[in-house]
Amino acid sequence: MSLFLSSEVAYLDEQAMKIRLLLDHRDDIVAERTRTVKPFAVAPA
Repeated sequence: MSLFLSSEVAYLDEQAMKIRLLLDHRDDIVAERTRTVKPFAVAPA
């Protein structure tokens, strides 16, 4: 069993928030790219 000090938990929460924001931003970029490229997609033959 491990015990966390409140400062360690706050630090981990801060890291988790940064990762979440980064992943959300990546999702936004991928969605924007998909919307941009979709009109140029060629239908399968």
